[in-house]
Amino acid sequence: MRRRLGHSHQPVLVTVEAFQADLALSEQLIELNARGQPPVKSETQQLQSRLRSLCEDRCDDRKSVTETLPGLGHCIRF
Repeated sequence: MRRRLGHSHQPVLVTVEAFQADLALSEQLIELNARGQPPVKSETQQLQSRLRSLCEDRCDDRKSVTETLPGLGHCIRF
């Protein structure tokens, strides 16, 4: 629960809303699976892909440091 909600002791309404969001996501994934559509990549996988691309561009000198840094900043999530 702590990982899902951010804290181990949340108000009941926050907990219910988190469960509703989780249920909606599960229902969406089940519907996509029923249609034969592959699941959407998670946000973490998308960010890792973007970071890999930025690093490759920098290593291959396709981007300068000043061009790379703003892109890296957009990939950071707290």
